[in-house]
Amino acid sequence: MGERGGATMIIQLYRQQDEAFINRTKDPICIIGRIRVRFENGQWSWDEVLDDKITYKQQAPFSVDPDSTIWIAWMDGKPLGHLAVRADWNRYAWIDEIDVLAAYRGQGVGSALIAEAKDWAKDHQLAGLGLESQDTNVLAARFYQRSGFRIGGLNTAFYRHLGKPYQDEYAVFWYADLS
Repeated sequence: MGERGGATMIIQLYRQQDEAFINRTKDPICIIGRIRVRFENGQWSWDEVLDDKITYKQQAPFSVDPDSTIWIAWMDGKPLGHLAVRADWNRYAWIDEIDVLAAYRGQGVGSALIAEAKDWAKDHQLAGLGLESQDTNVLAARFYQRSGFRIGGLNTAFYRHLGKPYQDEYAVFWYADLS
């Protein structure tokens, strides 16, 4: 798939013995600002409001759902990232989680994982992919847009009962059609 320093990245389906590796790919998220989402004339759009200072946020640990299909990206026996997807009721393949180690972000790992999810969705005759992210994850928004996703909704109440750091964030729903 991809190479770095002579090593080749491989993507493998999750196996039970990989459970210990899943949360090793959960580096903190770099928060550089927020995306400002708008819905006008039947169209979603967004722009960025960048902060003066970069902060980091650790995501919650991932729990393996037996209904999910999970891939792990590996290089030299080291997990670089993972993606979990499942068929949702609306004929979309719902990505429950995608995470890549900070040192490997921007180097094709996430794109390779998304490609696996798109192929899986096609194989299961699903209409596309969907996922949810926070409005504070600007770098993820950029990645999702480059990967063919478009905003399909915003929920301002989704996290309000979770406490810090989530209660002041909005949930952004992204979709990529496969047709």
